Amino acid sequence: MMNSTIISLDNFKPIKITSPGCCIYCNNHSENLTDEHVIPYALGAHVISIKDACCVKCQAIIQRYEQEVLKKQLGTFRAKFGAPSRTKPKDRPSEMRITFTEIDKHGQQLRDLGYKKIPLAQAPWYIVLWESPPPAIFGLPVAPGFEKGRLWDTGDRAAIDSICQEVGRDKGAKFVKAQIGSISRDMYLRWLAKTAHAFAVAQLGLDKFKPFLQDIILNRTQEIEKYVGDTSSHKDRNIEFKCDDEAKGWFNIRLKLDPDGRYANLVLVFIQLFPEFKTPVHCVVVGDVGVNVG
Repeated sequence: MMNSTIISLDNFKPIKITSPGCCIYCNNHSENLTDEHVIPYALGAHVISIKDACCVKCQAIIQRYEQEVLKKQLGTFRAKFGAPSRTKPKDRPSEMRITFTEIDKHGQQLRDLGYKKIPLAQAPWYIVLWESPPPAIFGLPVAPGFEKGRLWDTGDRAAIDSICQEVGRDKGAKFVKAQIGSISRDMYLRWLAKTAHAFAVAQLGLDKFKPFLQDIILNRTQEIEKYVGDTSSHKDRNIEFKCDDEAKGWFNIRLKLDPDGRYANLVLVFIQLFPEFKTPVHCVVVGDVGVNVG
């Protein structure tokens, strides 16, 4: 038995969920609750939101890492491709900063070659995300050295290589490496946890499962990899998520319940950013529906 929902934001009509009557992250009842965007506005505008679902205290905690991911880590990419934004046009990124390093034939750094700022319209497209092993709660084998995951990136390689060659000629360097952007693993994974939890609440209701992620979301634990990971490094059909090869848009998300399967009663949420670029599919274990939470 499987219950799943797939959302492609290219053709999805906005939905507003009724308030659960408390903050979905700390469960506190408060008069100062604000509407919560399940999919961040910066990726999905008003596509799914829950009315009066986040208290001011939790919002302040979440905003710190959510803004880090959406503005600092993904900001240039979002600006280049015209993502939704509340920022005034004059305050949005207008250029891409690329840092260059001379390396030897083995990839070892030799010297710093400085940086260039390229107008966004002429800059190559590039995105950096994080790729992780499956959530540790599954008990699946993990390749040595991959326990914490690794940076994942893609972009217009030909254009980036051309810029590196130009810098190499100017600086007298044979091998040049470009660095475009960076990513904070912990902030990125906490943001995935927050989004997955909010989506499960929107789909199931706050009182229909025992949540696993609230301490992660509210930055009260470092045990992130127990519940947040990916599916790409392990071929387990129970955590398999296949995205349409023709999928477009900013965000695909899916909720899966498999009460008769290997991971009985677990609520799984799969998240894939910018699926047309064949990005990692993140798997988040949100909670347990086999526990009486009423």
